[in-house]
Formats: sequence, C-alpha cells, structure tokens
Amino acid sequence: MRPRLVIRLSETPETPVRWVPLDIEGRPDGPTGVGTLAEAAEAAVGRRIVVLAHGPDVLLISAVVPTQSKQRLARAVPYALEDQLAEDVDALHFSLGQRGNDNRLPVAVIDTEIMDQWLQALREAGLEPDQLYPEQLAVPREPDTWAVVVEGDRFLLRTGPQSGLAGDAGNLSDMLEGCLLEAGDALPERITVHDFTGQAALPNIETPIDHASGDADDGTSLLAKSLDERQSIPMLTGDYAKSSGWRVHWQRWRAVAALAAVWVVLSTGQAWFQQWQLSRERDRLQDRIVAVYRDAFPDSQRVIDPRGQMQSRLQALRSGGQGGSSGLLPLLDRIGPVLGGDNGLRLTALSYRGGDLDVELYADSLQRIDQLKQRLSRIDGVSVEVRSAKSEGDRVQGRLRIQETT
Repeated sequence: MRPRLVIRLSETPETPVRWVPLDIEGRPDGPTGVGTLAEAAEAAVGRRIVVLAHGPDVLLISAVVPTQSKQRLARAVPYALEDQLAEDVDALHFSLGQRGNDNRLPVAVIDTEIMDQWLQALREAGLEPDQLYPEQLAVPREPDTWAVVVEGDRFLLRTGPQSGLAGDAGNLSDMLEGCLLEAGDALPERITVHDFTGQAALPNIETPIDHASGDADDGTSLLAKSLDERQSIPMLTGDYAKSSGWRVHWQRWRAVAALAAVWVVLSTGQAWFQQWQLSRERDRLQDRIVAVYRDAFPDSQRVIDPRGQMQSRLQALRSGGQGGSSGLLPLLDRIGPVLGGDNGLRLTALSYRGGDLDVELYADSLQRIDQLKQRLSRIDGVSVEVRSAKSEGDRVQGRLRIQETT
C-alpha cells in the first residue's frame, strides 16, 4: 500500500485547503499542511491522493431500490430520490454506497457544478485524485455510537457506517436533537464528541455524551487517520470515474479476434439477423416511448428512463408536491364536470404552477363567464378569481385563476 496524502477541501477552490501525509500504515507522516492546492501538490509527490469533499456540499441520503444491477441502480436512484431533493436531478451527481441490512442504499449527492469546479482546480494544480469521499464519513466511529467533530465554525456528524451530515457549528444542538428524534428506535448508545473549539454547544439529552481525549492535533489530522475507504462512499464514479488506461495486448490477439468474429457471423447468421430485426423494433418502440414522454412533458431536457420519469412526474402532478388529495389531477377531477358541462364555453389553455390553475377560455358573453365563476365557487375548497375578460368580436376571451383553499 502506497503512502497517502489526504487533502481536505474548503468552501471554494480559492479558499486555503488542509492536507495530512500518511505513511503506508495510515499514520500521520508529518504535520498538517495549510495553503493552496499548488502547495499541496508539492507534498503529494510519490503519494496516493485522497480528497475529502467539503461536508456541507454533500448530502448523504438513502433510497430503497429493488434492483441489484449496478447499471440499473445508477439510472434508477436519481428518480427514486427526486421528490426528496430541491434541485433538478440532472444537475446532481449521485454516488452509491453499500446496501445495509435494512435494504436501504446509501447515496452521496453533490451538485455537478461544485464537483466540476473542484476537480478542475485540483488538476490545474497538478493533482489527479485517486478518490474523493464525503468528509462526514471520515469521522471516527464505533458500533452503536454516533460521533461529532466540531472545528472552526462547522461540525461533522456521523450516524452510521455511511450516513451523517455537516453544518454550521451554531446549529449543532438543534440538528443533533432533530437527528435523535428522527432515529426513533435506532438511537445510539452514546455520542462521542471531538471538540477542537472548546465551545461546542451540545443539547441536554438523555443519550450519554462522551468528550474524546485529544488523540489528534486538529480535525484534519483526526479525519485523515480515521478514514476507512472501505466504509466510505467513493464519489469519483460514473462520469467522474478514472479511466483505467490499460490495453490487454490488443495487437497480439487482433487476428484471433477477427477470425472468431467471422466464425460467429457465418455460423449464427440467421440468429443474428433476427436479433438485429428485434433490436430495430426495440429501438423504434423506445423512440416512440421517448416521443410520447416529450409530448406529455415538453419541458424535460434529458430523458434517461422515460417510464420512471413519467411515473415520477405523474405522481408530482397528483400530489402537487405535497401529498394527500391536493394537486392538479385531483383539482381537475373536482372542477371538470363544471368546465365540461357548458356548451357555451371553449377551453383554450390550462396552466398549473405553485398550486394555482390558470384557465383560458372563450365564451359567448361576459355573463357566461360570471356564471361559470359562480358555479365553480360553489365547489367546497375552491376559490375562483376572474383575472381578465375582454371582447373579441362576437365572443369574449376570459382568464380565470382557480385555487384550492384549506
């Protein structure tokens, strides 16, 4: 095993970073360094480079995905977590951990823009990282124990082998209480605190809190020597995975491979032709599925798993992002009989955003629009506002805003 240099990233590439050299046994091989990435590169000569991502930039979450295939997991996980994330999944990078006994799959999520900025800065400094891990998962822990590191103005909390969070030190007490409440029956037996500020604000809780002895000079040194790469989530995966860069004696085996290919084509020509036909039919159906999805949701930029994305978008429409009986489809189900029962009206457009449904229509008179408003207003839990009404020849163009009320 080669000596390592563990680099701990900061908020931005312009902010000084910290690094710790480790020997082949994983013990500190010098003091903690502080400076630019270029200065860290000087200390990285002859060492394997391991980087710890800035904790607050990484969200550690878990998903329940039934498939065991790694390829299918990579496609399914973003959409399984879509409802729990504020950002568009297309703008995020997902790294998969090791499935636990509860069948939940740990996932590390980071904005691809942040990931790209750091990797570009590292490479411009001459650093090619072998792997990147969330710094929360470098916090030392023991079974049935949570661990906290408080350093500077932030904290790192590790609640399991591949779970934890990071945040401002001033919020530690509230966040810790919230995590304990969320843990339910899976409470830790104790909480170990590594406080490098001497001023950590801890909550008054029943769970015993142990203050760790000074087994490290600073938080970076503690994280570096405690990092177990087998128990962490590697983030240089997928589009960010390192290229293997090796060739298996291609020149030597090229002629043999060509002969084998000819033999396969000649001996299984009919089967190949049938498979080709089926493949074309499958591609045609796949293109049709994608076309149907784009027709239904023209605002989508990337279509990776149309079926899963369709289910996710339909669920969002049913729930309006809030669950229960609210949302576009339940609202249309309630007002549909009124909108569709009057032959003097013609709908031209519907727009639903943020719980508001805007309806554009043509009517044969202003009185007809006012009557429609009165009938809709009689529906329980619905409020109606006429946004505009103007005459256009022998007809009236109107716009109504329909909202659900609590």
